[in-house]
Amino acid sequence: MGAWFRLVAIAPTAATDVPGGEPGSTPGWMTAGDRRRSLEGVNWWSRCRADLARPEVPTGRDEVPFLVIGSLTTVAVAQLTDAGSIIDLLLLVPAVLAFVVRGLAVRMPAELFAAAVLGPVTLVVSRQGDLEGSLFLLPIMVLYVAWHLPSAIRAGLVMAVAAATPWLIATVFVADAGIS
Repeated sequence: MGAWFRLVAIAPTAATDVPGGEPGSTPGWMTAGDRRRSLEGVNWWSRCRADLARPEVPTGRDEVPFLVIGSLTTVAVAQLTDAGSIIDLLLLVPAVLAFVVRGLAVRMPAELFAAAVLGPVTLVVSRQGDLEGSLFLLPIMVLYVAWHLPSAIRAGLVMAVAAATPWLIATVFVADAGIS
């Protein structure tokens, strides 16, 4: 970080103030060799372990109204625009409850929250292609996971699964339903 900090925060006065700088070279620019050497000392395995070990930031109780109203509104609009059966709506109850529990239970792991939303939404939309609007629960879930999960690896994996879910539903599970 020292060399990068020097490059960004403190403008070098001479080319020799920059790591690897040569007299006569452009001040402030690193050569390809300098960048390669700066990454050699990085222990990627320990960085990944440290990233995965970052504790989750609890969801505040003041966020419960948005979680509840947002999830209920999403399901209601999905029912109004692409109606499903009562069984489909009942299958979405665990996803809506996951949003409520996420706000109330301080220690609900982000991955459990993601699975509790992804599973029912995928199941419901995959049955007959109804209630497509419930897929909007996925970006809300991803945003809450990303906001409260300081681990970029864990948040990225949740985002990747959530991003692939609509494509899987449309191309694999109910390809004949006309979901596009």
